[in-house]
Order: sequence, then C-alpha cells, then structure tokens
Amino acid sequence: MSKRLNGKVAVVTGAGRGIGRAYAHALAAEGAKIVVNDLGAAVDGSGREESSAAAVAREIVELGGEAVPDTHSVADFDGAEQIMRTAVSTFGRLDILVANAGNIRMAQLHESSAADWRDVMAVHADGTFHCIRHAVPLMLEHGGTIITTGDLSQGFHYPQLGAYRAAKAAIMVATLTAAHELKQHGINVNSVFPGTTSTRMAEAFFDGLDDKEGFYADAKEHFQADSEAAAAEPETVPPVGVYLCTDEGRSITGRSFVMDGTGIGLCTTTSELSFIAPNTAAWTTEELIARIPEWLTTAEAAAIPVTTTQG
Repeated sequence: MSKRLNGKVAVVTGAGRGIGRAYAHALAAEGAKIVVNDLGAAVDGSGREESSAAAVAREIVELGGEAVPDTHSVADFDGAEQIMRTAVSTFGRLDILVANAGNIRMAQLHESSAADWRDVMAVHADGTFHCIRHAVPLMLEHGGTIITTGDLSQGFHYPQLGAYRAAKAAIMVATLTAAHELKQHGINVNSVFPGTTSTRMAEAFFDGLDDKEGFYADAKEHFQADSEAAAAEPETVPPVGVYLCTDEGRSITGRSFVMDGTGIGLCTTTSELSFIAPNTAAWTTEELIARIPEWLTTAEAAAIPVTTTQG
C-alpha cells in the first residue's frame, strides 16, 4: 500500500473511540503522524478518562506508525490551541485537522436545560471553530486540509436532538465559510457526514428515544429503507476524508460527503426556492391567509439534493 501522506502531520479530535479512532488509524496507515486527541469523556460529555487517547496512540505505534496522545478539550479555546501546539512541538508542523469530537444530550427543546444546550454547542460548534481558528495559522505557509464532521437531516426529524442538530448546522456554515476564505492559502475544507454508524453516540440516541417504534416507522417510510438494518462500522467513514488529504484530493474544497457503509453521497450546496409576489404593493395579512396554504401545497420545498454512488 502506497503511503500518500508521508511527512504529513494530522490532528484528529475525538480519536479515542469510534469514528475518530478509525480516522487516526486510516491516516497513519497512509504515513501521517498523528496527534490522537480525546478528553476521555462519557458520551454526554461528562467525566474524564484519559487512557483512551493513549491507547489509540499506542495501537498506531505498535503497527509501525507515529502518534502521541493529547487530552485537552476542544470546548476550551486555549485547550484547542494546545492540541495544535502538540502537533508542532512533537512533529514540527501541522498539515491535517479532522474536527471530529462530539457529545450528545437527548431532550426535547422545551425540556432541555441551559447546560444541555451549552455543553453540546461547546463541543460541536465551538469546538470546531476553536480547532479551525488555531490550526489555520500553522498551515498558512504550506497549505493543509481540514475535515469537519457534519450531519444531514434530509428533511427528516430526529427527535430529542435539537441542540445537536443546531450545532451541526453551525458547523456546516463554518465549513463553507472557511472553504471560501482559505482556498487562496492552499487549504481545502470539506465536511464528511457519517451515515448510520456503530458508535457510542448512535447507540445513545437509539437507546434514549422516547418512542422507538414510531421513530423506526417514520424513518422507514422517509428513507424507503430498513431503519433497523445493521449500522456500518466506523472504519467505513474515513476513506473519503483521507482522500481529501492527498495531493490528488486537495483541490476539492467546500464539499459535503455522506458516508453510508459502501455508499458515498454528495450533497450540493444549492437550494431550490419558490417565490410568490403580492397582488398589491405590499403583503397584507388577508392576502397571506388566502394564498400561503395553497402555495405550500404546490411549491417545491427548499431542499439539498443528494447524489449517492454505491461502491
């Protein structure tokens, strides 16, 4: 197997388990030196157990790669800077950032606490920003690759995940913004969405559903697929991300990919909008009452088209 990332240094956050661990191993297999970042928290973000990052780093070293653990929190602005500094102090540079750290707190919005909302946003949205903010200055001279971890709603409601999905929406906007801003510096920025994948977070979601039967029925109808089918393994997610780090893939930026087992989905960033105009100079409440319901039943809803290639 050719090692297309020899000499590159990568930071992978949330790399102590699941998809982050799979990213760390996949990048190392291509020759990259890895900073394995993981706070060692529970799936809801509580607690701290630092051995998971060390264990993954040790696995990579035992396979002949180079890796060091890091246990700073991405939710902390200064902590995120220390993660990036670990890459430079240990390996001399930083070329790749995989912003993958996450947590989950399940509750309906009207029942969520301020802490639930804050803690989820802090890891997903703030954490992604913190990492990008501190990684980019270390990449400006030689370029690099940033991969964020997004999520695609596909017009489907995932119950009790208001904070999580709001955070993922913020990540998508940040990803597209960074892609535009950093293209001139030779830094490509893309997002990879895991499909239904066997992770602690997915397990916590399904276990925490108030109405499992209702969710499975709605999902089956919406996706026209078996919603209870076996989840893909974490190792199915990194291939596209690794490709985007190679010389061949670094020209691609501002894109969003969905990894769903062996399927690769490409999400376009355009939406089809339907407009109506008032019959008079300005809208009145009476005209809106008369026209909005009919318009909503006939207009094409704004949507994000998804193209899936099975491989």
